[in-house]
Amino acid sequence: MTGCGTERYADWFFDLDGTLVDSAPDILRLLGGVLREEGLAVPELDKGRIGPLLEDIIRGICPDLAPADLGRIVRIYRARYRACPFDESPAFPGIPPLFERLSGRGCRLFVATNKPEDVTRRLLDVRGLLPYLTGFACSDSVPGRRLSKAGMLVLLMERHGVGPWAGYPRTFPASPLRVPRFPPSSGRSAWKGSAQPSGGSG
Repeated sequence: MTGCGTERYADWFFDLDGTLVDSAPDILRLLGGVLREEGLAVPELDKGRIGPLLEDIIRGICPDLAPADLGRIVRIYRARYRACPFDESPAFPGIPPLFERLSGRGCRLFVATNKPEDVTRRLLDVRGLLPYLTGFACSDSVPGRRLSKAGMLVLLMERHGVGPWAGYPRTFPASPLRVPRFPPSSGRSAWKGSAQPSGGSG
């Protein structure tokens, strides 16, 4: 594999929401709209709401919802989010030039996110980041299972011949973390986590 010159790592793993893309405005706008259409009282929604699974976010806002109502709201929201043009989900300003620089030096770039694969692919494509990626993994990347973030990273490592990392941890915190690995002739790896929690809101 091509080295990264002066870069310290050869393979880079990124979270999506709050790390590469500021997806909170679209998520909060759509969720608030669905809840209001259902006649529910909606408090001011901010980025602090994002992080848990979608069902848990809605329960936190509307704790008295019946299970059938919760399920309906989840289905409506997800359908709208899938159709969203992502106009309010920009890439953070430094990300496109970072991706261009890293890929230009031979680094491999990966994304691991709790979003579904179809939504992830379209969002990355809309934001112009997809061509730079070697691969990405999502919560639904293995049929019949919901992958944890650690599971997504393991899947990417297996699919693309990365690692194993030295001292490989079984869980990965949401705060920025870089975990080196030292397999022969393939450099090192970095995991860039999210400063903003990333849950199942997509």
